[in-house]
Amino acid sequence: MNKENTIKIDERVSNKMIVVDTEAETDDLERKKFFEDLNKALDRSEDDIKHGRVRDAKVVFKEIRERYGIK
Repeated sequence: MNKENTIKIDERVSNKMIVVDTEAETDDLERKKFFEDLNKALDRSEDDIKHGRVRDAKVVFKEIRERYGIK
């Protein structure tokens, strides 16, 4: 663990200092945030489907091709 990558968490735990490698924590936090965001997006999409807020994918892709000139 690199000294620059440590942070003090709490000094009150039996008079001992706890340190954490912030790079490792950041990876875990980013991964957790990614999956939280993904689950929220999936919940919203399920709600859209349930309430009929959907469009035919063929129509959407046709509009995209026409708008951007993709053949």
